[in-house]
Amino acid sequence: IAELVGLVDGVNLKQVKIGGLGPALRGFRLAESLGLRRMFGSMVETKLGTAGAAAVAGAAEFLDLDGPIGLIGDPFTGLDLDEQCRWVLDDRQPGSGVAFAPAANV
Repeated sequence: IAELVGLVDGVNLKQVKIGGLGPALRGFRLAESLGLRRMFGSMVETKLGTAGAAAVAGAAEFLDLDGPIGLIGDPFTGLDLDEQCRWVLDDRQPGSGVAFAPAANV
């Protein structure tokens, strides 16, 4: 990321490409310390991946967490879009709010 200073205004980090949530968070902290803008993006991924991204989303200025929208047969439940197109976690589930339920979305 440091090599990008002066070449770009910001970075778009994706947890799947950078190696997980820990590396993404470290990347955001580094980018911020270097004065770069920070966006958290996603790939086509399950609700589980997107719920994880939501846990560290506060480290980014911009979000593009639409991974589950185009995914057919997502085996996870507990993360849904509300009327304003905001992700809402199921607070009745422990942890991330996401549950493995393969039969729910077949």
